[in-house]
Amino acid sequence: MLSPPSGSRPGQAALLTAKSHYRQLLERANSEDAPQALFRHRVSITFCSALLAYLADDLDTSMTILDKQRMQLRSEGKASAEEEELLAIQAKILFRHTQTKTAFRPGQLRAVLESALEDFPNNSIFLSLHFYNELRTRIENRVRRALDNLVLKEDTVTSEGWLFAIYAELHLNSRNYNAEAVRSLFERAVENTRTKSSVSLWSLFIEFEVKQGRPLRAKTLLQRALVECPWAKDLYMMAFTGSLRSDFRSNELRNIHRLLLEKGIRVHTSLDDLVSGWKSEESEDEDMEEAETEDTLYAQTLAAERQRLLPI
Repeated sequence: MLSPPSGSRPGQAALLTAKSHYRQLLERANSEDAPQALFRHRVSITFCSALLAYLADDLDTSMTILDKQRMQLRSEGKASAEEEELLAIQAKILFRHTQTKTAFRPGQLRAVLESALEDFPNNSIFLSLHFYNELRTRIENRVRRALDNLVLKEDTVTSEGWLFAIYAELHLNSRNYNAEAVRSLFERAVENTRTKSSVSLWSLFIEFEVKQGRPLRAKTLLQRALVECPWAKDLYMMAFTGSLRSDFRSNELRNIHRLLLEKGIRVHTSLDDLVSGWKSEESEDEDMEEAETEDTLYAQTLAAERQRLLPI
C-alpha cells in the first residue's frame, strides 16, 4: 500500500485497512497459540490501535479499545505490569484530550485514575495526573478522600504514598497550606508499622518542624527517629551539620557521637571538630551538670535497642 503524500490526511480506505490490520494483530496476540514475539508486544499494538482510533474517529472509540484489552488482561489473572502500562496509556490519552479539547469530562479521567490507583497505588503517573486533574476543580477534600481511600490504606501504604500525600497537602493551596494537616500526615506516617523505619520521612518531618519555627519539637522527633532507625547515619549527622545544630548542647552531641560508635557507624571527622565552639559557650556549672547526668537521648535509644534485641 502506497503512503499518502506528506502532510495529507490518509483516505478512508487506508484508515479502514490500518484499523483492520491492528484488530487482527491484537486478536492473534491474545490467542493461546500466539508467537512470543507478538505476545510480548500486545500492549504496544493496543496503543497503536487506540491512538489511531482517537485521531481518526473519537475519544470514546479509543477508550473502548483500551477497555476491551484491559478486560482481556484481567481475565488472565490479577493485576499485572501489562495492565499497569495499559492504564498509563489510557490516562495519557485522556489527559492529552483535556489539554487540547474544549469539551471534555473531568470525571472520565478521574474514573480511570481511581480505578488504576486501586491496583497500583504507588504509580507516580497515576498519582500526579489525579492530583493535577482534581486541582483544576478546586475541590480539595476530593483529593484528600481519594488518597486516604486508595493510597494510604494501613495494610498496603508505603513511604512513597505518604510522601505524595504530604506533597499534595502542601500544594493544594501553596500560598497558605494547612500546617496542621501536613503535620498530621507526617505523624501518621512515622507511627505506621510499615513506614516508621523510613529515613526520608523522619528527615523531612524534622526539617518541616524546623521551618515551622519549632526546634524543640524537631529535636524530640530526632530522638524518636534514632530509636526507630538506629542504623541511619544521616539522622545522627542532622544534630551536627543540619539546622538543628545550634539547639544541641555539647554533652548531647557527645552522646550522639558515642551512639554512632556503638552502632559501628564510621565517622570521618573527629568529635572535637564536630562539637567545636560548644564548650566555650557554656558555663562551668553546665559542664559539671552534663558530666553527672546521663543524656536522655542516649538512655532512651539504648533502652529501646536492648528491648528490640530481647528474645520473643
